[in-house]
Amino acid sequence: MRPMDMLCNALDAAPGRASMSRETLVSRPGHPMADENGMVPKHLAPPKCHAVDAHVYVISDTMAPVLNMATGRMHDSKSRFRADTRSAGCIEVGNDPAALRTRGLPEPTMHEVAGDVKRSIEELRSGRPAPPIRRGYDGSFS
Repeated sequence: MRPMDMLCNALDAAPGRASMSRETLVSRPGHPMADENGMVPKHLAPPKCHAVDAHVYVISDTMAPVLNMATGRMHDSKSRFRADTRSAGCIEVGNDPAALRTRGLPEPTMHEVAGDVKRSIEELRSGRPAPPIRRGYDGSFS
């Protein structure tokens, strides 16, 4: 017997003492059996959330048979397909737009910009011709 059970039994058996209730209460203010505080015994209270269909939240591992291009084997299980792809040393790439987006070039630091300016000045002083300025079809500089 657990210590808490022994304590409750001792208090229940003590003369002149009110018995302790071990009942768990939950808040269900709209329940017909709720007390003045909106509490109902847990075994009488319905769950707060009802799943419409338990199968809605299940993602199946099965799929239509697919040829794994890395190994040449057919698979009807997503996990086996992915394991076979990994075992061939390949990486599975999805169609997540964030993963497919090309990252822009990082902004140059002031140290890099200063080095480029010094190099350009040295090239101009040495007599090396400047690169041609490209113009767009509309006559704007690019």
